[in-house]
Amino acid sequence: MTTEPALDEPVRVDAAADPRRAVRRLSIAGLVGIAISCALEIVMHITPGGRRLDPLRTTISEYALVPGAWMFAAGVLVLAAASVLIGAALHHSGTIRFRGGWAVWYSLWCVGLVGLTVITKTMIGPDPTVQGRIHWSFTLLAFVSLPIALLLVVRRHVRRQLDFGNAPRDGALPEPPAPHRAVRIIAMLTWISFGWFAVLAAQTVLSLLGKDGLLPWVGIIERGVATTEIVAVGVLAWWVLDRTAEGRPAGQPDTVLS
Repeated sequence: MTTEPALDEPVRVDAAADPRRAVRRLSIAGLVGIAISCALEIVMHITPGGRRLDPLRTTISEYALVPGAWMFAAGVLVLAAASVLIGAALHHSGTIRFRGGWAVWYSLWCVGLVGLTVITKTMIGPDPTVQGRIHWSFTLLAFVSLPIALLLVVRRHVRRQLDFGNAPRDGALPEPPAPHRAVRIIAMLTWISFGWFAVLAAQTVLSLLGKDGLLPWVGIIERGVATTEIVAVGVLAWWVLDRTAEGRPAGQPDTVLS
């Protein structure tokens, strides 16, 4: 579960058919999917049914219990599909090969999104039912899996940088280059996501103990972690687009974290 991903393997270019075009289409389709998902979730909040709920105090999942619930399900499932497309683009571009721990945790992010959509809450507010607990488990699975997957990516870059710095030098080796901006952004978003998730996990423990804890603020906390992780997936797509941009030599490796 802790196997690290293979990063930045060369993009092979066929003169007759440049594979960069295909992976760019996958990335763009993923970004369009993210935009559609966000639009659905925003509109969901301002529909007559959505206006019944306080976004600061209710979870996003509770919009599945009011009129217009289809927008909640569609928005989350489109996000899951967009994540799959971006994962495929990362693999086929050689940016992050889909194997090892990265593949497991990124897949669990997608599974969690689908699971929390299929198994919904049964009531607004704390849901002690079996179905409600299963739904919340899928929610936590999604929220924790993506930052772990991203952490493995960042860790791989850090280790590559350390290996580069510890290599014997005879003056022929260049200094390690600066990391791609996407890696720095992903590292920052990863720790922000872990921070949000820690608060949600604390709320879960307090809820099991029969205490309200941070319940009055669970809505804003959940929206915070969701927004952070959606942005992180978008950054992954941008990484592919930048790496496969016209004019950049095929096979040129991305830089490592300094």
